[in-house]
Amino acid sequence: MRPALLLAAALAAAPVAGAQETVANPHVVISLVPEHHAAMPGQPLRLALRFQTEPGWHIYWRNPGQAGIATSVQWTVPPGFRTDSLAWPVPELYDIAGILTHVMHGETVLRTTILVPLVVAASPARIGAEVRYGVCKEVCLPGVARLALQLPWISGERKAESREWQAALQTAEARQPRRGGPAVEARLADTVLVLTVRATPGQTLPDTLTFYASDRDVLAGAVRTAVRRGATTVSLRAPLRETPTRIRGVLVGGSASAARPVGWAVDVPVRE
Repeated sequence: MRPALLLAAALAAAPVAGAQETVANPHVVISLVPEHHAAMPGQPLRLALRFQTEPGWHIYWRNPGQAGIATSVQWTVPPGFRTDSLAWPVPELYDIAGILTHVMHGETVLRTTILVPLVVAASPARIGAEVRYGVCKEVCLPGVARLALQLPWISGERKAESREWQAALQTAEARQPRRGGPAVEARLADTVLVLTVRATPGQTLPDTLTFYASDRDVLAGAVRTAVRRGATTVSLRAPLRETPTRIRGVLVGGSASAARPVGWAVDVPVRE
């Protein structure tokens, strides 16, 4: 589907004028979607960045891997507002002639929360996002999208979630890392990171495990290992670029291209 058609479809789905801000760039449509169409003093406001890429094209995860352009967001908010970190979906491993990259294709949603002050300084509340990314197929194109919302202030009872937000939330939750996964320990063996993964009681490990580090400076390409059937413990080894005190990322079981991939957030100390 061409960008103009994607944009038309996105705008047709928006029932309220100004409910979301949408930009159509080559091969990807990007929307900034608020949970509500207004801001309330002292109440957090959830936002979603929705990427709709053309078939066959992809954008990159926070750590793009051994090549690629990381997707990043710079927020602009009114005085007194505070931004939280982004919630990232499970990435996919894309091997280009032995170069490992971490990509997202189709529809991708990144979520965050804006903390709103008790005292209103200006109306309406203007929230802006500058999104930088790379969109690739046979070629890679760097891109920038600047989006902004003008949200009026309301008091009293907040209205129901917007339909745009509900649709974005459904997409995000389908690829969100889960809780309650296997136990993960990290240690150093010289300059090699060793991740030991242990199944919890009553749990079985999937046939493959892939670890994506959040920080490219620590570990660029993902590391993958096959799991012997019935095994309850397995180790993944990867040479480090820098030596961290903690390792953060996502551990993915099986195929990340599934409609609802199985992934778990990892944030553990690194032992000597």
